[in-house]
Amino acid sequence: MRAIDTNVLVRYLRNDDPTQSPIARDLIDEAAASDPLLVPNEVLVEIFWLLAKRQKFPRARIADILWALLDNAHLAFSDRVAVSAAVDAYAQGPAGFVDYLIAATAQACGADYTLTFDREAAGHASFKLLS
Repeated sequence: MRAIDTNVLVRYLRNDDPTQSPIARDLIDEAAASDPLLVPNEVLVEIFWLLAKRQKFPRARIADILWALLDNAHLAFSDRVAVSAAVDAYAQGPAGFVDYLIAATAQACGADYTLTFDREAAGHASFKLLS
């Protein structure tokens, strides 16, 4: 299995570089469904940061982009169920995608909940507020 870095996925999503974007698009589009490219969770964190903080995309658009990545048969994820749960929680809740990804990954590893000081995140059942 091969993995891709954030910059490859950014060039694929933004199609903004005349040299690198076609390479990224061909790489991803031509990956076999039987041998998809791995998108590590850290890449998703960086993509979220780029979309939310640098591009100032609204929450719904970010969720749509993340769903589209999950639906792409040419891409694989270390834990598709956890990523899907995180995108779903992000689309519906007030906290950031990264918070929900942390909680979903922790639950996938057997944690009952994630302890936090973040009041927004604590509104979700996968968190417990420390006070």
